[in-house]
Formats: sequence, C-alpha cells, structure tokens
Amino acid sequence: MQKSVKLGFFLVLFLSYGCASKKAPIFYPTFETKSPLSLQKDKPPLLIQIEDRRAQRNEPPQKEMILKLKKSLKSIYGKNIEWVDLDNGVPERVYAAVFITSINSSFKSPYWKANSSVYIRFVDRRENLKEVVKETTFKGAHQKVNVPWENTKGIVLKKAWDKVSLNILKSLNKFVQ
Repeated sequence: MQKSVKLGFFLVLFLSYGCASKKAPIFYPTFETKSPLSLQKDKPPLLIQIEDRRAQRNEPPQKEMILKLKKSLKSIYGKNIEWVDLDNGVPERVYAAVFITSINSSFKSPYWKANSSVYIRFVDRRENLKEVVKETTFKGAHQKVNVPWENTKGIVLKKAWDKVSLNILKSLNKFVQ
C-alpha cells in the first residue's frame, strides 16, 4: 500500500512539474501555403518590409525570426516580392509593411496558451498624386492541455501563428494580383 502511495505521489509530481519546466525548442514563425499562386506576368513586384515590434524580442530572437519570415515569403512569391525600407519608398508603387506585434505563450495549469498578432499597413501610390492606405490587424490564439511527452508550447504557438499567417497571405495576394 505504501509503495503505491509513493508511486502515485511521484507520478503526480512528474506530470505537474517535470515537463512544464523543461525548456521547449524555440518556435520560429513562417508562412506556408497549400497551393501555388497564379501571379500576373510583367507586373512590378510588391515591396514589403517586415519589422519586429514585439515588446519582448527574446524568443524567438528578432534577427533569426525576420530572416525565416522573409525566406518563407520569398519561397511563395519568388520574384514577385522585394524587400524594402518603406522610409525610402518609391512613388507609383504598392508597399506593404508587416509589423509583428506579438508571438507569445504562457503556461497556466494545466494549459499552454498562445497569442499572435500582426499589424499590416498597405500603401498604394499607383495613382498619381493619390495615396491609398489600408491598415489592418490580424490576431490568432490557441490553447491546449499540456501533454508531457509532446512540445505543447510549440504546438499552440504554431496554431496561433497559422491563423494570423493565413490572413496575411490572403491580404498580400490581393495586392500582388
């Protein structure tokens, strides 16, 4: 009897504290598409800036996160996208500024909760002496009960980001086409 009580106690301790305190791999957001885009030929590329405006920029690290986001967008759009600093914008073109405002997670017994938020500013200067600006924010959230043998933190971060990234791609597609 005493053995089963000790075993039960250690099992509860292990499930409660053992895996939640273990450091999970760093989650890096990327853009993914399920189907190829049909893009118009001979159209100038969309100019895009990606900027990290999170309050805490330590996880994922800012530089690596921006590089992975750019690489994944380039794999989707190819030559139809160019990176630019919007402060040095070119007149008579379409610009998009993508500002990452949050990618975070928290553990509150027994759940992992994650939130992602991105603010996008589209500027269309194709019409002479007229600037059309559209601003929008996309948010995604997900939560899941902690499962000791899986990377629950990474799973909820990815699902929250996927909700945001899908909307970003839909918005960018409207301007690229």
